[in-house]
Amino acid sequence: WIAYYNERRPHSTFGGRTPDEVYATAEMTERLAA
Repeated sequence: WIAYYNERRPHSTFGGRTPDEVYATAEMTERLAA
């Protein structure tokens, strides 16, 4: 359940996105900026 909570569960802090989605978006943004 920890992996579900930390990785796949939508969080209100992230506008309903999962932490995995937020991390992937941030990583892609950094790559494009480089």
